[in-house]
Amino acid sequence: MSERQQGVVKFFINEKSYGFITSKAGENLFVHFKEIQESGFTTLKEGMAVTFVARRGQNGMHATDVRIA
Repeated sequence: MSERQQGVVKFFINEKSYGFITSKAGENLFVHFKEIQESGFTTLKEGMAVTFVARRGQNGMHATDVRIA
């Protein structure tokens, strides 16, 4: 299992239900709203601090198990 990382929401497109998170290491990771684990949250806002678990997907790195920091 990968360890939790910290990052900041780079952008999130509500209409498409996805966005990108920039990790502390400077890597951009794709995030889908289904990975947001906070109760009542279906979107993220630019600049929001988050924690997540990084996973390699077919098209690059994805942020999973996303939580508001």
